[in-house]
Parts: sequence; structure tokens; C-alpha cells
Amino acid sequence: MTKNRRILLSVVVGIALTIALAWIGFTRESRPQMCGFVWQACLTMRVFHPPDMPDGRVMEGTPADPLIFFFGLSLGIPIYGALTYAALSLAAKSKRSSSPTRCRRTQKREP
Repeated sequence: MTKNRRILLSVVVGIALTIALAWIGFTRESRPQMCGFVWQACLTMRVFHPPDMPDGRVMEGTPADPLIFFFGLSLGIPIYGALTYAALSLAAKSKRSSSPTRCRRTQKREP
């Protein structure tokens, strides 16, 4: 498999895995179960959370919440794509090393 095909296939698999896992995650009834499938979105929600209210309450439901969530969700594409590319590269490398090599023995020619 050529390098361009590996890149294209890894991008397609990254998009498909992100969509499939998001769909499975959104069908779950609890947030911890959902975060098991869309972990990258939940991680970005934890890191980039909106500021707390002055009285200590957490301000949820701001317009920043969906933006942060979908940014984190879209991070799944390069993450899963890179993992797929690495797996395809390792598979191609092991396939090349296990195939029989053809060596030509050169004979010395005497003048």
C-alpha cells in the first residue's frame, strides 16, 4: 500500500470512528457512559471549562460549552487517524520484512 493510500485510509477511518463512537456515546443515558465513548470531548470540557460564577457555582449551559464539546469531539479525527496510520504502517512494514527477498549473488569476474 502506498503512503498516499495509507494517509487517505487513515483519515477516512478516523472520521468513521469518531462518528460511530459519538453516535454510540450519544445514545447512552448517563454522562459517565457517554464520556467513555467521546472521551476526547469530555477531556476538553474539563480542561477548557467556562469560568465559575462569583458565588462559586459552576456556570453551565453557556454558548462556550457546545463549542468546546464539538472542538473536543473533532479531535477524535486526527487522534484515530494517527493511530490507524501507525497500525497500517506497522502492518506494511511487517509484511515487507516477512516476504522473501530476492538477492542476486554477484560473481567475481576474473580479468
